[in-house]
Amino acid sequence: MRPMLYYFHHIFDINILGYISVRAGISFFLAFCLTIILLPRYMAWATARKANQPINKYVPIHECKQDTPTMGGSVFIVATIIASLFTVDLGN
Repeated sequence: MRPMLYYFHHIFDINILGYISVRAGISFFLAFCLTIILLPRYMAWATARKANQPINKYVPIHECKQDTPTMGGSVFIVATIIASLFTVDLGN
């Protein structure tokens, strides 16, 4: 099973898409753009659902994190997986 970039390589006859460093750069840029798009939407959704981090009453400095939604790192993981599926050679 070939990723989407290999189809562009054959259609447009662009040899540069065959290099792993170019595909890694494209994957990084795609994951970065997806994170910028998805993270504000996730933050709004999690704030609306009151998915806040529990705060220990014995640590008063953590009170500033009271309205911070949890699981924000899952957006980075999802963006990385989506970008990888577009650029990685799954048959290799």
